[in-house]
This record gives sequence, C-alpha cells and structure tokens, in this order.
Amino acid sequence: LRDKKTGKILNENSVKNKLVELEKFAVDSEERTKLERNLRGIINRLNEQTLLVALRNISEAFAVNGHNDVKQILFEMIYKSIVVAYRLPDRIIIEYAVLLALIHTKVSADITSHFIEKFILEYLNVVDSPPEGKCMENLSILLAHLYNFRNELAMSVSDIINAAEHGRWWLVGSAWVPSGDSTVAAVEDSGLNFAEPIIDLAKRSRMSTSTRKKIFCTLVSSRDEVDAFEKLMRLSLKGHQEREIIYINIHCVLLEPSYNPFYAAVIEQFCCFHKRFKLTLQYAIWDRIKELSSMEMWQRTNLALLIGECIMKRSVGITVLKVGCKYLTEIRHILANSSEDSVADLFKIIVKSSDQRLFIQGLQIFIQMMLQTNESDDGSKFYSKLKFLSSILDDDSNY
Repeated sequence: LRDKKTGKILNENSVKNKLVELEKFAVDSEERTKLERNLRGIINRLNEQTLLVALRNISEAFAVNGHNDVKQILFEMIYKSIVVAYRLPDRIIIEYAVLLALIHTKVSADITSHFIEKFILEYLNVVDSPPEGKCMENLSILLAHLYNFRNELAMSVSDIINAAEHGRWWLVGSAWVPSGDSTVAAVEDSGLNFAEPIIDLAKRSRMSTSTRKKIFCTLVSSRDEVDAFEKLMRLSLKGHQEREIIYINIHCVLLEPSYNPFYAAVIEQFCCFHKRFKLTLQYAIWDRIKELSSMEMWQRTNLALLIGECIMKRSVGITVLKVGCKYLTEIRHILANSSEDSVADLFKIIVKSSDQRLFIQGLQIFIQMMLQTNESDDGSKFYSKLKFLSSILDDDSNY
C-alpha cells in the first residue's frame, strides 16, 4: 500500500491500527450524540411533574455512560438554556435548581461539583464582559436558588479559579499532591504560620507530630465550624492523617475545663461531608470510653455531653453506646454465682438513697433490655438471681 499524497509505502499494521481508531472514534461519537439527544430531551421536558422521571433518567445515564460525558453534556444543556437574552420565568430557573439539588443528593456530587466549577468560571467571564439582555440576571438567579437549597459545596471562588494548581480538595480523592511526593500528603515539619501563643499551646497539648500541630493550630484559630472545616480540608490530608482531625477534636473537648460545643459542630461538618468520618468518630469514642476510669470527673462530663450532641446531630448512631457481648457474659456469670445476701448487700445502699432514683430506673431498663434473654446451662440460677435483684429495685420497703 502506498500513500497517495506522500507516495510513501504504508505499513500494513499501522493501517489496521488507524482503521481501528477511526471505527472506535465513530462508535464513541455515535454514543455521545445519542447521549446528547437523551439529555437534551430530559432538560427540554423538565417541569414539576417530570422532575422525578428526569432524575431517574439522569441516574441511569450516569450509570451506563462515561461520567465525564454526562457531566459535560448536562452542564452544556442547562447552561445554554439559561444564557438567553430574555428573562426566563422564575419557575423554569427554580426547576433547574431543584434538579441539580436532587442530583447532588441522589445521584452524585461529582456532577454538581463539575457544574458549579464550570458555572462559576463562565459566570466570571460574563461579569468581566457583560452581554446585552437578561443573561446576567438569569445566571444570578440560578446561583441564588442553588444556594438556597442548602447543598453548598465547601469551596470558594478562589479555590475554583486555582483548581488546576491546588487541586479539587472538595472532591473525595482529588486532593492535590505535588509531583515527587508520596501518595499520602505529608505536612511539613516547618511552616506553621500561626501566632507563637497558639504554637506553644499545641506543644503543651501534646501535639507530638507536625500533622497534629497543624490540625490543632488550624482548629483553635478558626472563626467558626465552617471556617475550621474549610481550612482543615485545604490541608489535603490522607489516610491516618485525615483521621487525626476527629481524634484531635475529641482531645480538645477533654482539655477544656468546661464543655465547648464548637468541637461537636466541627465534627458534624466532617460527618456530613463523608460517611468515613462517622466510622472514625465511632472508633474514637470507643477508645475514649475505654479510658473513662483514668479521666477526671469534668472530663467524663465533657465526653458525655459531646457524645450526646453527636448523637443528636446524627454524626454517630446511638449504637455507639451498645454493650458488648463479652461484657454481658461477665455480668451474667457474676450474678449467677453470687448469693442472694451478696446481691442484697451490694444494691441495698443504692436503693435506700433518694439521690439514686434515676440510676435505679436506668438499671431496671438495662435488665429488661439486655439481660432478660433465653439461656441454657446456668439459666435457672441466673434468672432466680435476676428476679431477686428486680424485686429489690422494684420495692425498697424491706431495706
């Protein structure tokens, strides 16, 4: 074979490879065209009645097509529908915002993060060179509605502009690591750009590594929980370094003499961001519960308040306080092998105290929920002692 233009002899393998590439490109182009037609139809038919159908169709398209294609095409379709010279009705703009908010929570945050990034960059271009008509007004209204739906992505305009240099830290797995560094981003020993008193406080608080020092200094120097979350995310920590954020928050709770709800609010920010922080929080609480015997009373109080607030904020489930099977087995064994006189001597002091009524009620609930189960072997001995204990707690007139 000879090239008609150059006159050079063509290698047979290179010709076959070229044909394969052309065929693949043709297939990809056909699939992308089909995807564009599908998403265009979804956006054009979007209204209050078709909103859930549109969400389901986009979810299906995202599952079977290239994610980048879906993100790019969806942005192009919505953006072109907004960037018009006339003022769009509020209803249409709100429907676009609702669809994006639903996609963020039900399909993938990758889609909306890509949309916001591209949208902000285009919006800045429009601000620099305002076109005629109502284009700017339409864009501003959509942006305002997206904010009102409270699914904000925790990055600033500066972060979006500098994403190529600093990385998209608001996406899981997309934190920037300089070339030549290890896959786990390390915090340098030097470069703690904080006031000297804060650095001294970090040392006194036993922040032994540079990572822990930087997390601690960032945390205590933040204005509020949102500021702390954004600054800590910009550290681009990975793996065990990232888990230190939760542990240091709990450590700070146990350092301050009175309970500070700020740390529970910071923990909530991270647990809402990704479920992996909920698992870290659960293990961190279990570690601290094991150390209760070595804590001061005020530290126990602070820890109890923190756990209660985390449960209320749904940062962690109430199952974090569940009793282990080994612990229950030990209780059953001790109770089954104790005499009635020993049980009576142990509990009669508590029962006779009027200050312990709440504790007695909690103990009764514990017995009903955790100990009254079907057992073999020492079941008869155990249940006879359990019944005797319940009678003591129910009626203290004999003591």
